Amino acid sequence: MEDVKVELCYFCGKKYENHQASFQCKNCGNIVRICSNKKNFFVYLLECSNNTIYTGITTDVERRISEHRKGKGSKYVVKKGVNRLLATWICTNRSEASRLEYKIKQLSHTEKRQLVSHWNNIETKEPFPKD
Repeated sequence: MEDVKVELCYFCGKKYENHQASFQCKNCGNIVRICSNKKNFFVYLLECSNNTIYTGITTDVERRISEHRKGKGSKYVVKKGVNRLLATWICTNRSEASRLEYKIKQLSHTEKRQLVSHWNNIETKEPFPKD
């Protein structure tokens, strides 16, 4: 019996089975990236209920968003509430994710909004160009 691999669009929640590469979500149009390495880290941006943007890292975005919604984890998000997930980036290790998280946290609110807008309009999904 063949294993069924289920991927979830982190923006709209639509489930897909057995995709072999990144693809565009048919429901919301965002790019769903397939990860074969379960040790990947993700940097994510959440829009809080007061319109602020929270930046975090995790190994499981779906689980982490669920924790945020249940009031677990970040005191900031618990206090402000979760509105929606804005963007995610895949990193190969914790160090890379921490560096990216730091870079994003240095941005102003306007710059973070521009980053999210840029992220939603390109297929490479690289937050900053490589030098």
